[in-house]
Amino acid sequence: MKKIILVGLSILFFSGCMPPSHEDKTLSLPPNFIVLDDEDGHPLGRGMVVKPEIGAAPDHLFVLNKSLFYKGEKLEILVRDYERDVILFRLPKKENKAVTLSALPPNIGQKLFWFGDRTHAVIVLDQHATFETEETLKQRVILLDGAVKKGVSGSAIYDDKGVIYGMIIGTDTLNQKTYAVRSDSILELVREFE
Repeated sequence: MKKIILVGLSILFFSGCMPPSHEDKTLSLPPNFIVLDDEDGHPLGRGMVVKPEIGAAPDHLFVLNKSLFYKGEKLEILVRDYERDVILFRLPKKENKAVTLSALPPNIGQKLFWFGDRTHAVIVLDQHATFETEETLKQRVILLDGAVKKGVSGSAIYDDKGVIYGMIIGTDTLNQKTYAVRSDSILELVREFE
């Protein structure tokens, strides 16, 4: 019995000395994001607060559902940009969690992050990529390594300081690639709206 206990304690001790898994802990929490729902309260995707009263999200969430809700309230769509797959909407009340959007695209090879059930690290493969589906062609988007899970459209891609470089709009699970609209494109749309 003493041998079993000694072996068990040894395993526990040595397993605690092993290096941690490859989950990236550089920035444990993502920049602020909001969860967008359908009228029944089912999550559809994510958005971000770009100004205290204005949010941004992928346009395809609106196209698929014809309306978006945040905290149970229907969102007023201010601008739709089908070419960039971005909408701007008025928030039901001002939010004090506006994000910092980069005015420049990320560098090729740059390590960025996105948050799903945990923080995931990705590498920028291209900053002027084309994302093509059966229905649409999006140009001047960011191409990232790895595929994301369904339901994270609108998630920010950000650096280790929390600066946002883009917003996820789609994934290619077959080739393990993810596409994001660039943050400078979102900023352009905000300036055009103002």
